[in-house]
Amino acid sequence: MNKILTILLFIFAFNMSAIAQDKVPTLESIPLDFNASADKDIADLEKVVKTSPEFKIDLKTLFVMRSEAVANSNSAEEKKMLFEIFGKKLMSGLSPEQLATFKKSSELFKRLTQYSN
Repeated sequence: MNKILTILLFIFAFNMSAIAQDKVPTLESIPLDFNASADKDIADLEKVVKTSPEFKIDLKTLFVMRSEAVANSNSAEEKKMLFEIFGKKLMSGLSPEQLATFKKSSELFKRLTQYSN
């Protein structure tokens, strides 16, 4: 009886440790809300520059990717470089007229294209 109980205890313990190892964090389980931040950035940009619905989808993807990359970076230099890269991608999607209007809004331009601590 003791041997059976011991074997069942070991099986139960092994099962529990295997289940605990299966719980790998995913992007959905990360508490950071990049979507809300992207939506706010798009809304602020839309106040300055009128864009198409398709471009808004692209912007959301771009802003979420930027937020994830910055969250996973280790140094301030790397974060600054990421903002520069994603800022160039943002500006490449704008027409010359939209870009000129966007640059006139200096506070928004700096917030969306330059890293600040």
